Amino acid sequence: MKIRKGQQKFKKQLAPLWNNQCALCGIELPALLRASHAKPWKDATDEERLDPYNGILLCSNHDVLYDQGYITFDGTGKIHISSEIESIDYVKFSIHDKMRVSRVEENKKYFKWHKRNIFKDNKNKREQD
Repeated sequence: MKIRKGQQKFKKQLAPLWNNQCALCGIELPALLRASHAKPWKDATDEERLDPYNGILLCSNHDVLYDQGYITFDGTGKIHISSEIESIDYVKFSIHDKMRVSRVEENKKYFKWHKRNIFKDNKNKREQD
């Protein structure tokens, strides 16, 4: 129950930072939007768990890709796509390698953490932006 209430508060604070829409595709339907942690609840401190900059607003599909490490963002907001997703399939997931999110400086440390610890791509893990 505490986690659910914390997640609701997190989404309420995070959503305006991303203009209440998916940071990648622009979907605005609230029921399809997820407040996705860059540094997951289990790995975060109490302060980080509720820090709205430790997250990104994504539609359901992009949230799962992010949560499972198939996409990530570097410190500049540029998307990185796991080599486990074939480039021919990018269109199925509504992603491409030129995508970028409009992050703010406070997102940077969390995005970098996600890229180093969650992202499923050995060749890019060595890059430490």
